[in-house]
Amino acid sequence: MAMGLLLVSCGGGQASSTSEEPASPASEKAAPATAQKKSNGDVLQRVEQIYQDVFSMYAEASEDESPVTDSPDEKYCSKSWNELLAKVIEYDSTHHPDDIGFFEADYWVMGQDFDKPTASNLNLVEQKGNHAVVDLDINNFEVTHVRLELVNERGDWYIDNIIDLDHDLNWKEEMEDYLKAS
Repeated sequence: MAMGLLLVSCGGGQASSTSEEPASPASEKAAPATAQKKSNGDVLQRVEQIYQDVFSMYAEASEDESPVTDSPDEKYCSKSWNELLAKVIEYDSTHHPDDIGFFEADYWVMGQDFDKPTASNLNLVEQKGNHAVVDLDINNFEVTHVRLELVNERGDWYIDNIIDLDHDLNWKEEMEDYLKAS
C-alpha cells in the first residue's frame, strides 16, 4: 500500500555540547550530554545514518511488498513532522480509504517505485542553534537533489522537512496545504 511507503524516516544519535550554546533554563542545564546540540560533523553523520537505516529496509523488501514494517518516521523525524504526518494519514484513512490519498510518491526514495536507493553528496548548507539544513542526492532510478531541514530535539538531529529541489516539492508545506484544503 502506498501509504505504508511513506512511513519511513528520521532518528537519533549522540550529541556533544558546544560553547556557542545560549543560556538555558535550569531544567535544560540538568539534561544529560546527549540532549545537547551536536556539531556540524554530527549533523552529516546523523543524516548518513538515517538514510543507511531507511534504505536498508528497501534493500530487504521484495518488489511486491512495502519495505516498511514499522514507522521509521518516529525514529528519524521531528515531533512536528510526525504530528503532521499522523493528521494526513488519519484524514486519508477517513476520506480516502480505498484511494492513494495524499501520498502518491514516497518521500524517502523520491518516487513511487524503488531500486536499490542510495544517498550521496551530503552537504551541510547551514547550522544555526538547533536547526540545520543539509543537501543530498537521492539515487533511485535517477538522481534527485533533496534538501533536509533538521531540528535538534530529544538529544539528536531529526528531519523536520524534506524538499525535492528538482521538482520544487516541499513535503511539509504540501501536507499542510492538503489539510487546509480539505
